[in-house]
Amino acid sequence: MSNPPEDNSQPIVLLETLAAGPLKVGATPPRPGLMGAFEHYGKRLLKHPLFPWIGRWMTIGFLIALAYSAFFGPRDPRLNFATVMSWVVWWPLLAISYLVIGRVWCAVCPMGALSDIAYRKIGLNLKAPKLFKKRWLVAVMLGIAILYQAWIEEVTRASVSPLITGFILWSFTIGAVVSGLVFERWTWCRHLCPLGAWSGVFAMSSVVEVRADPNVCLANRCKGIHCYFGRDDLPGCPFHQVPKIMETNRYCSTCGNCLKACPNDAISIRLRPPSREFVTQKKEVLENALIAVVAIGVVFFQGLVMTDLWASLRERAASLPLLSNDAILYGVLILVCVGLAVGLFFLASQIYARLTRQSCHAEMCRFGFAFLPLALLAHIGHNLGHLFNGYALVPGALAGLMGQPPQVTTQGAPNFWAWQVLEVGLVLVGLAISAWAIRRICVAANINCPRPLATAPYMILAGLYAAAFIAMFALPMVTRV
Repeated sequence: MSNPPEDNSQPIVLLETLAAGPLKVGATPPRPGLMGAFEHYGKRLLKHPLFPWIGRWMTIGFLIALAYSAFFGPRDPRLNFATVMSWVVWWPLLAISYLVIGRVWCAVCPMGALSDIAYRKIGLNLKAPKLFKKRWLVAVMLGIAILYQAWIEEVTRASVSPLITGFILWSFTIGAVVSGLVFERWTWCRHLCPLGAWSGVFAMSSVVEVRADPNVCLANRCKGIHCYFGRDDLPGCPFHQVPKIMETNRYCSTCGNCLKACPNDAISIRLRPPSREFVTQKKEVLENALIAVVAIGVVFFQGLVMTDLWASLRERAASLPLLSNDAILYGVLILVCVGLAVGLFFLASQIYARLTRQSCHAEMCRFGFAFLPLALLAHIGHNLGHLFNGYALVPGALAGLMGQPPQVTTQGAPNFWAWQVLEVGLVLVGLAISAWAIRRICVAANINCPRPLATAPYMILAGLYAAAFIAMFALPMVTRV
């Protein structure tokens, strides 16, 4: 008896369906609860046609007000709108934004907006120099930009000088516009801006990320890569990123361009643990990992130079031939702080490599980023203290901007006890997140060594970093303005 013929109709129908056109697969359903609500409304905001330009026009107006006050306002920094708003209000809020919403400041930055306008309207649209794409050079430029930003602030005493604050603002603005006139997209923001370098590093610790669902991209056979190149009149990613393969927030400004340009609704904004990026990233590069450790040293430097102890040490150093020059003195100090942070990290990596019989180079690449949450939370704690002790200066600064007779608001001595509790508390939170990241990275490494013993070198190092921050924050601080 012959066997019945096989039914091949289903495979044929499937092949015909695939040949007829792309499968329409929708985006991943939003998660329930508050996280789902955040993702839903966050996505609506980023896809709104007025975002980010409504924020950009507001910050451009803010920049004009800052510049006017810096050059024509009161000379007393406590009454000048530029110094009070830049160093007492905006700088601490920017530090918080790194953790809460990543690098979103770059999306609404007035300097970046002016650069973008110049690029779109009259720019030469040249590609960025190939040197900017060399890995080692990018890391060196990033490190120099971070060190320069911290060093120049102290050497010029910008926080107590309206004129210097104005010159810094306009030097950044001129650099951004010139870059927009010559190069394509956001070359200034990605490669040249010192503040952008700082923002990109700290954004890696953010609890928010913009990513694409690769399954949706593949199922819909996306060939245009619209998130990168743009579509119709919708621009693509200004940082030259493809969301479906993006692993880091470092080059994502949350500008919403990719969400608007994607025709398949594959991209969304999501909440995540603040150290998830350090555990899941696949491309570990030593130059980039060391930047996180450099941030530890830079944040310590920024806090140390605002202590009463440093004020007395600086007076003593003034009697020495070389260190009497502030540029040299602060340059030596920041290099010592960064050198100690990196040296201790190298020592911990050597011990870890011996315990686990792994390559020291590979372990430095893998664990460097784990210390970034500690640096960020210490940075936030230090700057929040300045905000809480200086917010009373805002009414007087606004009066000075409006041309009214300004007066310094009568306020008592800063509440250093509350300031120190805030700083120490945030440092301990950062230590807990970094410790969690170290443990998760160790688990992912799948090493043949008892886990508590393997993690000990990096756990002890994190504790040393945290202890250094706490000891520094225990010292009396001077106010920024």
